[in-house]
Amino acid sequence: MKKHRLRGQKFFVRNRSYVRLVAGFQLMAMARGFVRADKNWYIACIREFLVFMESNGINDIKKVKTKDISDYFLYLKSRQNMRYPSIKLSSSTQAGHMVILKLFFKHLLENGELDSVPAYFPRIKIVKVNFRYVLKLSEVKKVFSVCTSDRETAVLALTYGCGLRSSEVYNLDIDDVKLKDRILVVRNGKFQTNRVVPLSNKVISQLKRYLDKRDSYLNKVLNTNAFLINTIGARMEGLSMNIILKKLVKRTKDENLMRAKVTIHCLRHSIATHLLDKGADMEFVRRFLGHAWIDTTTIYVSKRKLRSQITKTLYESHK
Repeated sequence: MKKHRLRGQKFFVRNRSYVRLVAGFQLMAMARGFVRADKNWYIACIREFLVFMESNGINDIKKVKTKDISDYFLYLKSRQNMRYPSIKLSSSTQAGHMVILKLFFKHLLENGELDSVPAYFPRIKIVKVNFRYVLKLSEVKKVFSVCTSDRETAVLALTYGCGLRSSEVYNLDIDDVKLKDRILVVRNGKFQTNRVVPLSNKVISQLKRYLDKRDSYLNKVLNTNAFLINTIGARMEGLSMNIILKKLVKRTKDENLMRAKVTIHCLRHSIATHLLDKGADMEFVRRFLGHAWIDTTTIYVSKRKLRSQITKTLYESHK
């Protein structure tokens, strides 16, 4: 493999046929809602790949072979992280590049640009560091089934059904939960971002039952606008949510769950994994979870194929 200094550069495709392919892929990505509005990460990945091909003298997409894909993968493994130049690309980011590249070739195949996919895409081993336990759907149902109060159910509905971080639940005000509009507004999430989370029928029903009893939990002295109230009538903190979840797991009497050290954040990981298993694309899940970078979302798809956009959200299925 030739050595090419592409690091730290912006990737400008010069070959006219490649420019046309990028434009076609961009239209497809926009139609499916893949493209990030701020950085267009999907398109940037394709441009980087095509610039690498140009630098190796390959100016016809039909001439891309398995070795060229392997060389590109080795380049990614050695490339610096553009946001943090002192470190290399993470294995999850490398996996994200390859997933998008596979999607690009699939798009070319479907649109008659290629007669067959000319390359083998190497599998990337994601380095597992402190991965949280991902509950099976049957285990999620089991935890829901042992709830004895509407407040306990609301904790699960917000952290699994809506995929919220515990800090986002803590900051949630009653006016942010708009059941009539079937949405929940997350304000000042991680990195000070806002997002709108759609609510399923089941989640709406669960949150409505909690709201009907919320006033009975209120402390008249504190008079908080918090949506989720703890036992003394104040905002429920992450520690309290985890204590509730720990009690629920214990009630299931499921030995695997009790050994797994399930936390509130595990529920967020679980809904992300379940959505992807049902066919949701990464961009949909990125927006749903409020990830600033799709690199983070690719952690959940290391061993999954990218499929068509889901038509029905999974979290309605725990009825």
